[in-house]
Amino acid sequence: MLTTEQTQYVKDESIKAYPHEIIFLLTESKGLYKVSNIADDTTKEFRVSTTDMQQALTENLLAVIHSHPDFEPCPSEADMHSQVALDVTYGICATDGINATNINYWGGGIEKAPLLGRGFIHGIQDCYSLIKDYYESELNIELNEFPRSWEWWNNGQDLYSLNVEKEGFIRVYEPEIGDMIFMQIRSTVPNHGAVYVGNDLIMHHITSTKAVDETRISTQEPIFRYQNFITHYYRHKSMFE
Repeated sequence: MLTTEQTQYVKDESIKAYPHEIIFLLTESKGLYKVSNIADDTTKEFRVSTTDMQQALTENLLAVIHSHPDFEPCPSEADMHSQVALDVTYGICATDGINATNINYWGGGIEKAPLLGRGFIHGIQDCYSLIKDYYESELNIELNEFPRSWEWWNNGQDLYSLNVEKEGFIRVYEPEIGDMIFMQIRSTVPNHGAVYVGNDLIMHHITSTKAVDETRISTQEPIFRYQNFITHYYRHKSMFE
């Protein structure tokens, strides 16, 4: 999305703004520039003024980039809602006031990482993201995004169970290639998803104890290793046709 120089500028300005979140907009006609954060608590959230956003939209808004002081470079639930509403690329740079991470991007226009071997980034490259990307690339089925907080299953949310039927899935009792698998791992609700890829293998992206962990990669594993955690199998309605 950005040049090396622009990326360094975002990192430097994010450090300077610490402990406040800083906002950058990237537009086709004006390039990259900062705008004011008008949130009530700028140390925990960001908000762009209506005037700034309307101006950016007239300039053909390409991306919204902001910093995360003292948290990982991954989206919050509010960030995900905002990205879905605007339907443009979003980016996050994390900083502790001394150093800053590279920018993690998500949303429209971003090339997806390969299904296997991608690092874990909550909300961008996690277990649901892998399922969503698999269905799009391998089955030509577009699933909706569901904004979620880190460790949502511990915060009163039940994203898989509440949305599976809305997305057109029907429960089955023996898996076939392309079926989605729900698991319940140290949780009161299904909190992990996988795809059955045949030959007694699943493809999944197991969560880490950290919201961002590039060493925790998506992989294929024998289904029997997770048999005790599996609660449901689901098949998309289009696969019955």
